[in-house]
Amino acid sequence: VLAERNPDLWQLAQAVKDQSKMDAMLQIHRGKALEPIARQYYEMRTGLTVTEVGFIGSNDDTWGMSPDGIVIPDGGVLELYDDGTYDIEAGISRGLECKALWPQTHARLLLKYYGKNIVPADYVWQCRMGMAVTECSEWDFLSYCPGQAPLFATAYRDAETDLLVEGLNVLAQEREIIRGQLDAMWDDSFTGDNERLLRYPNGQ
Repeated sequence: VLAERNPDLWQLAQAVKDQSKMDAMLQIHRGKALEPIARQYYEMRTGLTVTEVGFIGSNDDTWGMSPDGIVIPDGGVLELYDDGTYDIEAGISRGLECKALWPQTHARLLLKYYGKNIVPADYVWQCRMGMAVTECSEWDFLSYCPGQAPLFATAYRDAETDLLVEGLNVLAQEREIIRGQLDAMWDDSFTGDNERLLRYPNGQ
């Protein structure tokens, strides 16, 4: 109907949608190209060694996240198993949230946050999630853009981080309750007394 009433408007809407998809793809490729350079800058700035890992689960395996990098304490060992999982002995001392933003976005962050050691509001919860999962007390943020000054800040464990942990625990408990209820429904469906549960909504 929209196309019939105003085809130009419809084409514009489609163009905007297509451009948004393209921008997202370009940003992903930009991140893949620049984040390794950003990690190298981080290592030179801090003197720390960044280790790239995949998904990290909490100690009780109830939730997890994928950090852009972690720092293992001196003497710590990362052991990689044949199934692709790993064990980090001695824990994690801190983590890194790394961004390779568009120049205009990075410039806006510099104007607002440069020199203040404050993680931008759009990214602080990613740092808190990292601390919640790994139990670290600090998580570094780095926005890197060639031709502009890097933006570096550290997020520290705070009351909001603790509230996040509490909320994640509640979600994990509710998930287990729902899982138990679904398992019970599944088992009941095969007892013969609840044969209707095996049927489609139309009764077949």
